[in-house]
Amino acid sequence: MLLNIIRTNMNDLDKFTSTGAKYIHHPQMIESLRNGIGRPQSLQVALSNKCNLKCVFCSVAERELKQEWDYLELCKAIDSFMSVGIKTIEFSGGGEPTLYPDFRHIVSSCYSRGLKIGLITNGLKLKDYQEILPFFDWIRISMVALDYQETIDLPDKFPDNVTIGMSYVVGQKEYQGKRTYWESDTEQLLKISEYAVKHNVRYVRIVPDCHSDFTEMLQLHEKYGLLCESLGHPFMFQYKLGKQAIECYMDSVKPWLDTDGFVYSCNSIPLNSNSGYKFNEKYRLCHWTEIENYYKNRGNQSLKIDSCDYCVFTKNNEIIRNLLTPIQHGDFV
Repeated sequence: MLLNIIRTNMNDLDKFTSTGAKYIHHPQMIESLRNGIGRPQSLQVALSNKCNLKCVFCSVAERELKQEWDYLELCKAIDSFMSVGIKTIEFSGGGEPTLYPDFRHIVSSCYSRGLKIGLITNGLKLKDYQEILPFFDWIRISMVALDYQETIDLPDKFPDNVTIGMSYVVGQKEYQGKRTYWESDTEQLLKISEYAVKHNVRYVRIVPDCHSDFTEMLQLHEKYGLLCESLGHPFMFQYKLGKQAIECYMDSVKPWLDTDGFVYSCNSIPLNSNSGYKFNEKYRLCHWTEIENYYKNRGNQSLKIDSCDYCVFTKNNEIIRNLLTPIQHGDFV
């Protein structure tokens, strides 16, 4: 059964996105969860809710825009997560992470502590931080800025040790405002291909807007899946069909640490129908001051999923559920 779920010969989607294919390479994470102790491998952090764009499809459009981390408290929260096992950290949003006043300091601090670091950004301020770019293992640039301005002024050259990726959302639902430099998704992908060549990116991840309904999603999958195939490397299309998971263990894999100081199970919380386009307080797991105690006493049970009606990690959770389920004669491989 697991051979149908876990592809050990990884394609680019498995290498560069969270498909769950890497879980088998982290047996300590699974074994700890099996024993009732959460030891997540990775952490996603929203540094600030401020943003220099107003994307029409923003999943956290109703967040408190002025909210951001106190630097010293953030350092303590990361220390607590390191004590329960994280090895990597991803700075994301929320808002735009490079707008965080102490962005340079928190990146340098995490690097000095030995954490591997990833960054998801719109790229508009990367030139301001060229001295710390070598500290990242990877940077993924959301190219939706091309919907709102004619060009994106990226660094002329990225460090050789950093994997550079790009992404774009097709079939955007205009929840707020209008796009001012947009003709069609196809035209935007052609523009992005020029940036991809110039900056020697490893991949361009194309995803459908998660707010699309089931029929729209299937249409987007068909159209842009084929288009990405015709465009070829480095384009790749990531299929997304959100639905309720059978069980959830994402808090013990890659939890979300929000600007409000609370831990959430994952980054897809705002996609739920009752979340209100933000990280709704009803989904909070614990405050950052309670991290160590929470994971020590987590147990190996699934999180409650009653109100999570749009999970983009259903396959990930299925992998974990299979790895946790005892099997007869399991020692005979």
